Amino acid sequence: MNRNTFFPVFLILLCACSAQKKLSYIDFSNLYNKPICEPEFKILHLSRDSSLLYFSFNMNDLLFKKNESGSMSAALGLEYSLYNSYRSTMILDSASINEQINYDSTGSGYTGQVAFYALYGNNYILKIKFIDLNRTTNYTYTINVIKTGKQSSQFFDMRYLDDQPYMKGEIQQNEKVKIIPPELLFDSLTVRCYFRDFPLAPPPFSEIPSAKFEYTADSIYYLKLSALNSVGFSQRGFYHFQIDTLTKDGYSVYVFNDDFPAFTSPEPLIESLRYLCTRSEYNDLSAKMDKKKAIDDYWLAKAGNNERGRKLIRTYYNRTLMANKLFTSYLEGWKTDRGMIYIIFGPPQKVYRDKMYETWRYSVSEGMPVIQFNFNKIQNAFSENDFELERNLNYQSIWYQAVDTWRSGRIVGEN
Repeated sequence: MNRNTFFPVFLILLCACSAQKKLSYIDFSNLYNKPICEPEFKILHLSRDSSLLYFSFNMNDLLFKKNESGSMSAALGLEYSLYNSYRSTMILDSASINEQINYDSTGSGYTGQVAFYALYGNNYILKIKFIDLNRTTNYTYTINVIKTGKQSSQFFDMRYLDDQPYMKGEIQQNEKVKIIPPELLFDSLTVRCYFRDFPLAPPPFSEIPSAKFEYTADSIYYLKLSALNSVGFSQRGFYHFQIDTLTKDGYSVYVFNDDFPAFTSPEPLIESLRYLCTRSEYNDLSAKMDKKKAIDDYWLAKAGNNERGRKLIRTYYNRTLMANKLFTSYLEGWKTDRGMIYIIFGPPQKVYRDKMYETWRYSVSEGMPVIQFNFNKIQNAFSENDFELERNLNYQSIWYQAVDTWRSGRIVGEN
Protein backbone atom coordinates (compact mmCIF):
# COMPACT_ATOMS: atom_id res chain seq x y z
CA MET A 1 0.00 0.00 0.00
CA ASN A 2 1.37 3.39 -0.94
CA ARG A 3 1.50 5.99 1.79
CA ASN A 4 1.50 9.63 0.78
CA THR A 5 3.02 11.96 3.31
CA PHE A 6 1.25 15.27 3.70
CA PHE A 7 2.99 18.27 5.22
CA PRO A 8 0.37 21.00 5.79
CA VAL A 9 1.30 24.40 4.46
CA PHE A 10 -1.91 26.24 5.26
CA LEU A 11 -2.26 26.78 9.00
CA ILE A 12 -4.79 29.06 10.67
CA LEU A 13 -3.95 29.78 14.29
CA LEU A 14 -7.04 29.92 16.44
CA CYS A 15 -7.55 32.16 19.43
CA ALA A 16 -6.30 30.37 22.55
CA CYS A 17 -8.37 32.45 24.92
CA SER A 18 -11.83 31.88 23.47
CA ALA A 19 -14.46 30.17 25.60
CA GLN A 20 -14.99 26.56 24.64
CA LYS A 21 -17.25 23.71 25.66
CA LYS A 22 -15.60 21.33 28.11
CA LEU A 23 -14.53 18.07 26.45
CA SER A 24 -16.22 16.14 29.27
CA TYR A 25 -19.57 17.51 28.02
CA ILE A 26 -19.12 16.24 24.45
CA ASP A 27 -20.94 13.09 23.33
CA PHE A 28 -18.40 10.85 21.55
CA SER A 29 -20.83 8.07 20.65
CA ASN A 30 -20.47 8.72 16.90
CA LEU A 31 -16.99 7.18 17.08
CA TYR A 32 -18.44 3.89 18.29
CA ASN A 33 -20.96 3.70 15.47
CA LYS A 34 -18.90 2.56 12.50
CA PRO A 35 -17.87 5.85 10.86
CA ILE A 36 -17.49 6.27 7.12
CA CYS A 37 -13.86 7.28 7.58
CA GLU A 38 -11.63 5.65 10.20
CA PRO A 39 -8.45 7.72 10.54
CA GLU A 40 -5.60 6.63 12.78
CA PHE A 41 -3.56 8.99 14.93
CA LYS A 42 -0.14 8.86 16.53
CA ILE A 43 1.74 11.29 18.79
CA LEU A 44 5.52 11.71 18.62
CA HIS A 45 7.41 14.13 20.88
CA LEU A 46 10.37 15.81 19.18
CA SER A 47 11.74 18.11 21.87
CA ARG A 48 10.86 19.73 25.19
CA ASP A 49 8.25 21.97 23.55
CA SER A 50 7.53 20.47 20.13
CA SER A 51 5.41 17.44 19.21
CA LEU A 52 3.91 15.91 16.07
CA LEU A 53 0.44 14.60 15.35
CA TYR A 54 0.55 11.96 12.61
CA PHE A 55 -2.73 11.04 10.94
CA SER A 56 -3.46 8.32 8.42
CA PHE A 57 -6.58 7.16 6.58
CA ASN A 58 -7.79 5.17 3.62
CA MET A 59 -8.32 7.54 0.69
CA ASN A 60 -11.26 5.44 -0.47
CA ASP A 61 -13.11 6.53 2.67
CA LEU A 62 -13.24 10.14 1.46
CA LEU A 63 -15.68 11.45 -1.14
CA PHE A 64 -13.90 12.36 -4.39
CA LYS A 65 -15.44 14.81 -6.87
CA LYS A 66 -14.35 16.26 -10.18
CA ASN A 67 -12.52 19.54 -9.72
CA GLU A 68 -12.05 22.43 -12.19
CA SER A 69 -9.25 20.60 -13.99
CA GLY A 70 -11.46 17.56 -14.53
CA SER A 71 -9.52 15.29 -12.18
CA MET A 72 -10.93 13.66 -9.07
CA SER A 73 -10.06 15.19 -5.70
CA ALA A 74 -11.16 15.09 -2.08
CA ALA A 75 -11.17 17.98 0.38
CA LEU A 76 -9.78 17.31 3.83
CA GLY A 77 -10.12 19.52 6.88
CA LEU A 78 -8.39 18.90 10.19
CA GLU A 79 -8.56 21.00 13.33
CA TYR A 80 -6.80 20.39 16.62
CA SER A 81 -7.02 22.00 20.04
CA LEU A 82 -4.79 21.24 23.02
CA TYR A 83 -6.23 21.30 26.56
CA ASN A 84 -4.84 20.67 30.04
CA SER A 85 -7.72 18.32 30.82
CA TYR A 86 -11.21 17.23 29.77
CA ARG A 87 -12.66 19.79 32.19
CA SER A 88 -10.62 22.75 30.97
CA THR A 89 -12.04 25.37 28.62
CA MET A 90 -8.69 27.03 27.93
CA ILE A 91 -7.08 26.14 24.59
CA LEU A 92 -3.29 26.00 24.92
CA ASP A 93 -2.52 25.54 21.22
CA SER A 94 -4.62 25.07 18.12
CA ALA A 95 -4.56 25.14 14.35
CA SER A 96 -6.57 24.02 11.34
CA ILE A 97 -5.68 22.84 7.86
CA ASN A 98 -7.58 22.49 4.60
CA GLU A 99 -6.06 20.43 1.82
CA GLN A 100 -7.13 19.18 -1.59
CA ILE A 101 -6.14 15.56 -2.18
CA ASN A 102 -5.85 14.23 -5.70
CA TYR A 103 -6.95 10.65 -6.16
CA ASP A 104 -4.10 8.17 -6.40
CA SER A 105 -5.11 4.99 -8.19
CA THR A 106 -1.89 3.23 -7.16
CA GLY A 107 -2.74 3.01 -3.47
CA SER A 108 -5.28 3.86 -0.82
CA GLY A 109 -3.11 5.00 2.10
CA TYR A 110 -2.58 8.63 3.02
CA THR A 111 -0.42 9.90 5.87
CA GLY A 112 0.09 13.44 7.11
CA GLN A 113 1.51 15.31 10.04
CA VAL A 114 0.88 18.49 12.00
CA ALA A 115 3.22 20.05 14.57
CA PHE A 116 1.86 21.35 17.87
CA TYR A 117 3.29 23.04 20.95
CA ALA A 118 3.37 21.05 24.21
CA LEU A 119 5.79 21.58 27.09
CA TYR A 120 7.69 18.68 28.62
CA GLY A 121 6.65 17.70 32.14
CA ASN A 122 2.91 17.92 31.50
CA ASN A 123 0.11 15.71 30.19
CA TYR A 124 -2.59 17.07 27.88
CA ILE A 125 -5.71 16.21 25.93
CA LEU A 126 -5.59 16.77 22.17
CA LYS A 127 -8.99 17.25 20.55
CA ILE A 128 -9.01 16.49 16.82
CA LYS A 129 -11.78 17.28 14.36
CA PHE A 130 -11.42 15.31 11.13
CA ILE A 131 -13.57 16.67 8.28
CA ASP A 132 -14.53 15.31 4.86
CA LEU A 133 -15.40 18.67 3.29
CA ASN A 134 -16.99 17.17 0.16
CA ARG A 135 -19.29 14.98 2.21
CA THR A 136 -19.73 17.64 4.96
CA THR A 137 -19.20 15.01 7.64
CA ASN A 138 -16.85 15.29 10.59
CA TYR A 139 -15.69 13.23 13.54
CA THR A 140 -14.23 14.43 16.83
CA TYR A 141 -11.50 12.44 18.58
CA THR A 142 -9.45 12.91 21.72
CA ILE A 143 -5.94 11.63 22.41
CA ASN A 144 -4.04 11.60 25.69
CA VAL A 145 -0.75 13.44 25.21
CA ILE A 146 1.76 11.98 27.67
CA LYS A 147 4.84 14.19 27.97
CA THR A 148 6.12 13.27 31.42
CA GLY A 149 9.13 10.99 31.59
CA LYS A 150 11.43 10.37 28.64
CA GLN A 151 10.41 6.69 28.54
CA SER A 152 6.80 7.50 27.70
CA SER A 153 5.71 5.52 24.63
CA GLN A 154 5.10 8.78 22.74
CA PHE A 155 8.84 9.51 22.78
CA PHE A 156 9.50 6.31 20.82
CA ASP A 157 9.01 6.18 17.06
CA MET A 158 8.15 3.04 15.11
CA ARG A 159 8.42 3.12 11.32
CA TYR A 160 8.17 0.95 8.25
CA LEU A 161 11.51 0.07 6.69
CA ASP A 162 10.88 2.81 4.09
CA ASP A 163 10.72 5.35 6.98
CA GLN A 164 6.97 5.98 6.81
CA PRO A 165 5.44 6.20 10.32
CA TYR A 166 3.87 3.02 11.65
CA MET A 167 0.53 4.19 12.99
CA LYS A 168 -0.63 1.17 15.02
CA GLY A 169 0.76 -0.67 18.00
CA GLU A 170 -0.27 -4.02 16.48
CA ILE A 171 2.09 -5.76 14.11
CA GLN A 172 2.04 -9.08 12.26
CA GLN A 173 4.42 -11.89 13.11
CA ASN A 174 7.78 -11.54 11.36
CA GLU A 175 6.91 -8.13 9.89
CA LYS A 176 10.00 -5.92 9.98
CA VAL A 177 9.96 -2.38 11.39
CA LYS A 178 12.33 0.29 12.68
CA ILE A 179 12.18 1.35 16.32
CA ILE A 180 13.73 4.71 17.20
CA PRO A 181 14.19 5.35 20.95
CA PRO A 182 14.11 8.89 22.38
CA GLU A 183 17.63 8.77 23.78
CA LEU A 184 20.79 7.02 22.63
CA LEU A 185 22.60 7.14 25.97
CA PHE A 186 22.76 3.35 26.20
CA ASP A 187 24.08 0.84 23.68
CA SER A 188 21.03 -1.44 23.94
CA LEU A 189 17.35 -1.61 24.90
CA THR A 190 15.79 -4.11 27.28
CA VAL A 191 12.87 -5.99 25.71
CA ARG A 192 10.42 -7.59 28.14
CA CYS A 193 8.21 -10.23 26.50
CA TYR A 194 4.75 -11.38 27.60
CA PHE A 195 3.45 -14.52 25.90
CA ARG A 196 0.19 -15.04 27.76
CA ASP A 197 -3.31 -16.06 26.86
CA PHE A 198 -5.35 -13.46 28.70
CA PRO A 199 -8.89 -14.41 29.76
CA LEU A 200 -11.87 -12.62 28.31
CA ALA A 201 -13.89 -10.20 30.41
CA PRO A 202 -16.18 -11.69 33.10
CA PRO A 203 -19.89 -10.72 33.06
CA PRO A 204 -20.74 -7.18 34.22
CA PHE A 205 -22.35 -8.49 37.43
CA SER A 206 -19.40 -10.68 38.46
CA GLU A 207 -18.25 -10.33 42.07
CA ILE A 208 -14.88 -11.95 41.42
CA PRO A 209 -12.13 -9.30 41.64
CA SER A 210 -10.28 -8.63 38.41
CA ALA A 211 -6.93 -10.39 38.23
CA LYS A 212 -3.99 -8.05 38.77
CA PHE A 213 -1.48 -7.93 35.96
CA GLU A 214 1.71 -9.79 36.77
CA TYR A 215 4.57 -7.59 35.55
CA THR A 216 7.20 -10.31 35.75
CA ALA A 217 8.18 -10.90 32.12
CA ASP A 218 7.93 -14.31 30.51
CA SER A 219 11.18 -13.62 28.69
CA ILE A 220 13.77 -10.82 28.53
CA TYR A 221 16.37 -10.04 25.90
CA TYR A 222 18.59 -7.11 24.99
CA LEU A 223 18.61 -5.43 21.61
CA LYS A 224 21.62 -3.49 20.35
CA LEU A 225 20.83 -0.05 18.96
CA SER A 226 22.43 -1.11 15.70
CA ALA A 227 19.74 -3.81 15.36
CA LEU A 228 16.81 -1.39 15.71
CA ASN A 229 16.73 -0.61 11.98
CA SER A 230 15.09 -3.98 11.29
CA VAL A 231 13.17 -5.55 14.15
CA GLY A 232 10.83 -8.53 13.80
CA PHE A 233 8.68 -10.49 16.24
CA SER A 234 8.39 -14.24 15.83
CA GLN A 235 5.93 -15.07 18.60
CA ARG A 236 2.44 -13.89 19.51
CA GLY A 237 2.26 -11.70 22.60
CA PHE A 238 3.52 -8.22 23.36
CA TYR A 239 6.99 -6.76 23.65
CA HIS A 240 7.91 -3.86 25.93
CA PHE A 241 11.00 -1.81 24.99
CA GLN A 242 12.77 0.04 27.79
CA ILE A 243 15.79 2.30 28.11
CA ASP A 244 15.80 2.16 31.91
CA THR A 245 14.31 -0.83 33.75
CA LEU A 246 14.07 1.05 37.06
CA THR A 247 10.66 2.26 35.86
CA LYS A 248 7.81 0.39 34.12
CA ASP A 249 7.57 2.93 31.30
CA GLY A 250 8.51 2.10 27.74
CA TYR A 251 7.15 1.32 24.30
CA SER A 252 4.93 -1.72 23.65
CA VAL A 253 4.40 -3.63 20.42
CA TYR A 254 1.50 -6.12 20.18
CA VAL A 255 1.55 -9.26 18.01
CA PHE A 256 -1.84 -10.93 17.46
CA ASN A 257 -3.21 -13.24 14.77
CA ASP A 258 -2.15 -12.39 11.23
CA ASP A 259 -5.76 -11.54 10.31
CA PHE A 260 -6.14 -9.13 13.25
CA PRO A 261 -8.37 -7.13 13.77
CA ALA A 262 -10.69 -9.39 11.74
CA PHE A 263 -11.58 -13.00 12.51
CA THR A 264 -11.19 -15.30 9.51
CA SER A 265 -10.16 -18.65 11.01
CA PRO A 266 -12.72 -20.81 12.88
CA GLU A 267 -10.94 -20.94 16.25
CA PRO A 268 -11.28 -17.23 17.19
CA LEU A 269 -14.80 -17.18 15.69
CA ILE A 270 -15.76 -19.89 18.16
CA GLU A 271 -13.83 -18.35 21.05
CA SER A 272 -15.67 -15.04 20.70
CA LEU A 273 -18.98 -16.90 21.17
CA ARG A 274 -18.14 -17.50 24.82
CA TYR A 275 -20.24 -14.46 25.74
CA LEU A 276 -23.31 -16.29 24.39
CA CYS A 277 -22.57 -20.02 24.69
CA THR A 278 -23.20 -22.32 27.59
CA ARG A 279 -20.10 -24.24 28.68
CA SER A 280 -21.37 -27.45 27.04
CA GLU A 281 -22.14 -25.61 23.77
CA TYR A 282 -18.68 -24.09 23.72
CA ASN A 283 -16.97 -27.41 24.39
CA ASP A 284 -19.06 -29.07 21.69
CA LEU A 285 -18.19 -26.37 19.12
CA SER A 286 -14.51 -26.57 19.99
CA ALA A 287 -14.49 -30.37 19.57
CA LYS A 288 -16.08 -30.39 16.10
CA MET A 289 -13.83 -31.41 13.21
CA ASP A 290 -15.58 -29.10 10.74
CA LYS A 291 -15.59 -25.95 12.84
CA LYS A 292 -16.85 -23.68 10.06
CA LYS A 293 -19.96 -25.82 9.64
CA ALA A 294 -20.37 -25.99 13.43
CA ILE A 295 -20.41 -22.18 13.63
CA ASP A 296 -22.98 -21.91 10.82
CA ASP A 297 -25.15 -24.59 12.46
CA TYR A 298 -24.95 -22.78 15.81
CA TRP A 299 -26.25 -19.52 14.37
CA LEU A 300 -28.85 -21.22 12.16
CA ALA A 301 -30.27 -23.00 15.21
CA LYS A 302 -30.66 -19.64 16.95
CA ALA A 303 -32.03 -17.79 13.92
CA GLY A 304 -34.40 -20.39 12.48
CA ASN A 305 -33.62 -19.55 8.84
CA ASN A 306 -30.61 -18.82 6.66
CA GLU A 307 -31.36 -15.14 6.02
CA ARG A 308 -31.75 -14.33 9.69
CA GLY A 309 -28.71 -16.47 10.48
CA ARG A 310 -26.55 -14.51 8.06
CA LYS A 311 -27.67 -11.25 9.64
CA LEU A 312 -26.84 -12.50 13.13
CA ILE A 313 -23.40 -13.66 11.99
CA ARG A 314 -22.69 -10.41 10.14
CA THR A 315 -23.72 -8.20 13.09
CA TYR A 316 -22.00 -10.22 15.81
CA TYR A 317 -18.67 -10.50 14.02
CA ASN A 318 -18.76 -6.92 12.76
CA ARG A 319 -19.01 -5.93 16.42
CA THR A 320 -16.03 -8.10 17.33
CA LEU A 321 -14.08 -6.43 14.50
CA MET A 322 -14.98 -2.95 15.73
CA ALA A 323 -14.18 -3.95 19.33
CA ASN A 324 -10.69 -4.95 18.17
CA LYS A 325 -10.25 -1.66 16.34
CA LEU A 326 -11.54 0.49 19.19
CA PHE A 327 -10.55 -1.16 22.45
CA THR A 328 -7.36 -3.15 21.91
CA SER A 329 -4.63 -2.59 24.48
CA TYR A 330 -2.18 -5.36 25.36
CA LEU A 331 -5.03 -7.81 24.73
CA GLU A 332 -7.49 -8.00 21.86
CA GLY A 333 -10.31 -5.49 22.08
CA TRP A 334 -13.09 -8.11 22.02
CA LYS A 335 -11.76 -9.59 25.29
CA THR A 336 -11.88 -6.28 27.17
CA ASP A 337 -14.71 -4.96 29.34
CA ARG A 338 -15.67 -2.32 26.78
CA GLY A 339 -15.44 -4.89 24.00
CA MET A 340 -17.78 -7.27 25.86
CA ILE A 341 -20.44 -4.58 26.39
CA TYR A 342 -20.05 -3.32 22.81
CA ILE A 343 -20.52 -6.80 21.30
CA ILE A 344 -23.57 -7.77 23.37
CA PHE A 345 -25.39 -4.42 23.63
CA GLY A 346 -24.12 -2.72 20.47
CA PRO A 347 -22.70 0.80 20.07
CA PRO A 348 -23.73 3.03 23.01
CA GLN A 349 -26.17 5.87 22.36
CA LYS A 350 -24.12 8.28 24.51
CA VAL A 351 -20.43 8.31 25.39
CA TYR A 352 -18.80 10.78 27.78
CA ARG A 353 -15.11 10.91 28.65
CA ASP A 354 -12.89 12.30 31.33
CA LYS A 355 -9.23 11.76 32.12
CA MET A 356 -9.76 8.60 34.17
CA TYR A 357 -13.15 7.26 33.10
CA GLU A 358 -15.60 6.73 30.29
CA THR A 359 -19.40 6.51 30.64
CA TRP A 360 -21.72 4.70 28.20
CA ARG A 361 -25.48 5.08 28.14
CA TYR A 362 -28.08 2.94 26.40
CA SER A 363 -31.78 3.50 25.90
CA VAL A 364 -32.88 -0.08 25.21
CA SER A 365 -36.55 0.71 24.54
CA GLU A 366 -39.07 3.48 25.04
CA GLY A 367 -40.32 3.72 28.59
CA MET A 368 -37.43 1.70 29.99
CA PRO A 369 -34.75 3.24 32.22
CA VAL A 370 -31.41 4.21 30.73
CA ILE A 371 -28.66 1.63 31.24
CA GLN A 372 -25.32 3.16 32.20
CA PHE A 373 -21.91 1.49 32.25
CA ASN A 374 -18.94 3.24 33.86
CA PHE A 375 -15.39 2.30 32.89
CA ASN A 376 -12.35 3.39 34.89
CA LYS A 377 -8.98 3.90 33.24
CA ILE A 378 -6.28 1.50 34.42
CA GLN A 379 -2.81 2.94 34.70
CA ASN A 380 -0.32 0.56 33.15
CA ALA A 381 2.92 0.92 31.27
CA PHE A 382 1.71 -0.93 28.18
CA SER A 383 -1.33 0.99 26.96
CA GLU A 384 -3.36 4.18 27.28
CA ASN A 385 -6.45 2.23 26.16
CA ASP A 386 -7.04 -0.01 29.18
CA PHE A 387 -10.38 0.47 30.98
CA GLU A 388 -12.16 -1.62 33.60
CA LEU A 389 -15.93 -1.81 34.08
CA GLU A 390 -17.46 -0.92 37.44
CA ARG A 391 -19.26 -4.22 37.98
CA ASN A 392 -22.56 -4.38 39.85
CA LEU A 393 -25.02 -7.14 40.74
CA ASN A 394 -27.80 -4.94 39.35
CA TYR A 395 -26.51 -5.72 35.84
CA GLN A 396 -27.35 -9.42 36.19
CA SER A 397 -30.92 -9.34 34.88
CA ILE A 398 -30.01 -6.87 32.11
CA TRP A 399 -27.13 -9.09 30.99
CA TYR A 400 -29.17 -12.29 30.91
CA GLN A 401 -31.98 -10.54 29.02
CA ALA A 402 -29.49 -9.36 26.40
CA VAL A 403 -27.86 -12.79 26.05
CA ASP A 404 -31.28 -14.47 25.80
CA THR A 405 -32.23 -12.00 23.08
CA TRP A 406 -29.23 -13.10 20.99
CA ARG A 407 -29.92 -16.77 21.72
CA SER A 408 -33.50 -16.26 20.54
CA GLY A 409 -32.27 -15.10 17.15
CA ARG A 410 -32.68 -11.37 17.73
CA ILE A 411 -30.05 -8.62 17.83
CA VAL A 412 -29.62 -6.40 20.88
CA GLY A 413 -29.32 -2.75 19.90
CA GLU A 414 -30.69 -3.31 16.40
CA ASN A 415 -32.18 -0.15 14.91
